[in-house]
Amino acid sequence: NCSCVCVDLWAGLIIGFVIEYYTSNAYSPVQDVADSCRTGAAINVIFGLALGYQSVIIPIFAIAVSIFVSFSFSAMCIVVAALGMLSTIATGLAIDAYGPISDNDGGIVEMAGMSHRIHERTDALDAAGNTTAAIGKDFAIGSAALVSLAMFGLLIGAMLPYWFSAMTLKSVGSAALKMVEEVRR
Repeated sequence: NCSCVCVDLWAGLIIGFVIEYYTSNAYSPVQDVADSCRTGAAINVIFGLALGYQSVIIPIFAIAVSIFVSFSFSAMCIVVAALGMLSTIATGLAIDAYGPISDNDGGIVEMAGMSHRIHERTDALDAAGNTTAAIGKDFAIGSAALVSLAMFGLLIGAMLPYWFSAMTLKSVGSAALKMVEEVRR
């Protein structure tokens, strides 16, 4: 169902924007944490922890709404919705690889003793790399949550025939035992 895939792609888009907002140095959350560094490590840890806790609220709601809307179409639609987010995994992995690459060029510039101007450029690339790495990881986590939910339903669904078969076989065996005992008596 195309609507299930679209719902989850929208959830992934929302998650991507939110994670970019909370991890990019161009926006106020990261700037607030950076400002908190001036007063000492304790305030920095408090601000960073609060920012981390706050950053998961909207992505969790996006995944929950995606699950609810997908389930309202049909129960199997959650699997299709998970495939919608998983369809972007190649891009997510490519984005995730950008972080270490940009971090390495910052180290090379520092070890080579290049000018401060070049170091500023590699710092900007490193910040962008950290943001893209966070976005890539978030897509992987979101799709894993949806897939695990779908697997949970599939595992229960796959277990039901065994449960009913076991109950049926046990009742047939019990009835056969009583019949054999009656014949022997």
